[in-house]
Formats: sequence, C-alpha cells, structure tokens
Amino acid sequence: MTAPRATPASAHTPRATPLARRLAQSRGLALETLSPSSARGSRQGTIKADDVLDALENISPKENGDTRLFASPRARARAKEEGIDIALLQGKGSGPQGRVVQQDVEQALKQGLQQGLQQGDVQQGDMAAQVLPLDPPFELRPHTTMREVIAERLTLSKRTIPHFTLTVACQIDALLSLREQINGHFYEQHHRANLQKRQDAKQDAAPPKSFKVSLNDLMVKALALSFEACSQEDVAVNVAWTDEGMKHFQRVDVAVAVAIPGGLVTPIVRDAATKPLVVLARELHTLIARARRGKLQPQDYTGGTVSISNLGMFGIHAFQAIVNPPQSAILAIGAAEKVLAKTPSNEIVEKTRLYATLSADHRAIDGAAAAQLCRHFKKIVEKPALLLLDHKNVM
Repeated sequence: MTAPRATPASAHTPRATPLARRLAQSRGLALETLSPSSARGSRQGTIKADDVLDALENISPKENGDTRLFASPRARARAKEEGIDIALLQGKGSGPQGRVVQQDVEQALKQGLQQGLQQGDVQQGDMAAQVLPLDPPFELRPHTTMREVIAERLTLSKRTIPHFTLTVACQIDALLSLREQINGHFYEQHHRANLQKRQDAKQDAAPPKSFKVSLNDLMVKALALSFEACSQEDVAVNVAWTDEGMKHFQRVDVAVAVAIPGGLVTPIVRDAATKPLVVLARELHTLIARARRGKLQPQDYTGGTVSISNLGMFGIHAFQAIVNPPQSAILAIGAAEKVLAKTPSNEIVEKTRLYATLSADHRAIDGAAAAQLCRHFKKIVEKPALLLLDHKNVM
C-alpha cells in the first residue's frame, strides 16, 4: 500500500486515537488515506496506532524518504527490544525494495541472531551459517533457602554498610615453624599412645591420624587476641552499630566462614581470645566437620562479633570480604607465598608472606582504630609465641 504525504486536515478527516494521530503526523502519513473500515478491530470506525503501523510497514523507502536505514517502526522497535543490530538485516528485508519489516526481525530471532554483532560481520546470503543463539543452553534451578538468605544478607550489607578496607602483609615463617613444632609434638604423643595398637593390628592397616593445628586455627586465635589487645587499649573495634547506640562487646566471638555445597555457613568460636590455642583448634575442627555434614545447630552459627574468611588454600593472593551484618568487621586471609626479602645486614633471603585484608563498617569503626587492629594482628602473627600466652598478657 502506497501512502502519500500528509495534507492539511479537513472536515472529512477520519476518527483516530490521539496516539494514532501523533504517530501518523510524526511519520508524514495522511490519515485520509486510511478509511475507517480498514482499521482492524477498530471500534466505530476509529483508526488506531496499529493501523498506522500497518500502513508504515508497506511504505517503500523512496516514498518514506529514508535513505539511511530501510526498516519499519515495528521492526526497529522489535529489534531494539531483543538487542539485535537491525543494520545486519539491511537489504535483506521482505518489504518493498528490501525494507526490513517486523516479520524479518522475528525470522532473525528464530535463526538466533547474536546480540551485538556489528554491521558487515554477516555477508549477504550467509546469515544462517554465522548466527549464534542469544543465550547458551541452561537449566533453571530454584534458589535454595540458604542461597536466598545469603543473597538477602549480603545485598543488605553492600547497600547499607559503608565499607572500607585495610591490607597488611605478614611474614609468617616463625608462625609456620611454631605450627610444625606443635604438630610434631602431637604426632609423637599420638605415636607413643598407639604403638601397641599398631603392633596388634594387621601389618597393612593404616594407623589413625594424629591431631594437627591448621594455619586457619592460628589465624582465628591471632584475630581474637588482636581484638582483645584493642579492647585493653580502649580502641573501639569489637563493636556493632545500631540505630539506638553502639554495642561494645565484652568478649570476642569469631565466626569462621566454611564453604559447603550450595553456599557457606559461619560456625562461631565463642570467647576465642581466652581459649588456649589447642582447645580452640579442637573446637573449631569439630564445628567445621559438623558444618560440612549439615549438623550445625542454630546456636552454633548465630551471633559473632567478627568474621574471618580464608581462601588461601585456593591460591588466592588477597581479596576483600563483605561485612556480615550485624557485625562490623571481617578479615580476609590470602595464600602464603614465598618472596625474596632483605635482612638488616642487606642479605637477600627467602621469606613466606601472607596478606590479610580487613573490611570494616565505617559507621562503627574508625580508620585509625582499624589500623591499630591490623598492627596488633601483624605483631601477633610475626611473633607467634604471643599466641601461647594468657590473653591478658599478650600486649
């Protein structure tokens, strides 16, 4: 159907909706060329926007004065909605003189035209061979309750808590040496206690494993003692922001992030600063084992005054964790790495370095207070004998 340019309105102008009039006027289409009877589904002979679009579909490029992109309004709108570069269909449309119409866009969608392709990537007659699906195949799985809770809490945290982060580098060779000595003691103790049992057992029977203190256990204890040291100096880090006031906690409860299928949980070591290192390690090992079996009780993971997340076992250099509300801080532990360092005598030696990054709620913890906490943590980690002292005598 060929539509002439619009002419001045007359007394015989057909009835049309306001949207149809504006659309026809913007595209230079005379409503007089559309008889009321040609309006599909029109009520009482009123021309609607769909009737105008139908007429525009059939206007040839030359008649419409469009010398840049020959596509109908519906085709443009549909292509924009689906993210298709409509220029790829230029000259391949089924409308007059190759004008692209909505049907061509729908056909391109069926063929799976890849979003974001630039004009010229597809040669004429070769479109079907180069198109790709908009999305790869997928399986939609409903969210678990755990995943929904994690999403809700962490989204709330990032939206409402003004985070800031501090990173400290720690030399941990002395800490690793202490760990080796402690585990060596337990191995010898275990070996003596089970010597007779191994003699009575079959020759190929594997002896039970001895208890071992992990690097993560040492980090939890060091963090708890760092908080305790700050409390002794009246440095406010073991706190939590509330609208009514600031909570100042009188003990350090460390929540430890544990990855489990489908998410993570944070079992809590209560009063971690006062517990001897080995007692803390045994309790933490039990909590982690129960977490991975799905056997934690609500009291095992509810509360906590600070969190710690260790991704060092995955080779992560350093990272920034998200504060777990209503807590005010979380410490992110990276991997232990071998580096070259200079001694006071200018000798180059190999050292083991670890990065720890503190994320804090700036509403509750000031930058200087967080820096003091990191200073204490670094001191304890680099002088690990402090881990074995009474918590009141660490600093």
